Amino acid sequence: MIISGFGRLAAARAVFLAACAMGFIAAQPSLAQEAAGTPPAPTWTINCSGAAGQAKLACTLTQTLIMKDKGQRVLTAVVTNNDGKPLLNLGLPHGLNLPKGVDIWIDDKARQNFPIVTADQKGSYAIVALKDTFIAAMKQGKLLNVAITAFAGDEIILQLSLNGFSAGFTKL
Repeated sequence: MIISGFGRLAAARAVFLAACAMGFIAAQPSLAQEAAGTPPAPTWTINCSGAAGQAKLACTLTQTLIMKDKGQRVLTAVVTNNDGKPLLNLGLPHGLNLPKGVDIWIDDKARQNFPIVTADQKGSYAIVALKDTFIAAMKQGKLLNVAITAFAGDEIILQLSLNGFSAGFTKL
């Protein structure tokens, strides 16, 4: 079967939506693990780098959501805190309705919309300046919700665990 360019996009979107619906996307331990009394492992990782002898290292706090069956990145969240100006950089998938932007919110709090600023061969990207109130909500919350709209109009909600975020952010 030959699939045209638009057909490939539609097929990829259908596979992505089906994977989301069937739970084939994972990044963090299950909530059942938490309910069983085993504390979940932190899902955020901190990475620092800098030149030898440099007084201050540049650090990032990162979590990536990956499709279980294909190992394909669906969402990457990277938090930086350069000069006291925390930013959340979101690496998003292809096939999005870019003008709709991205909505983010913590747990059941109100949604906030931000523009998708660019796209390339690796995906689409949004950069969010984090306010103190949002950082406080991230430190106390359980889930960072990220809603994107597929080109066909379907809303996709991706969730990242906030377990370990507070401890990691203090190290930035």
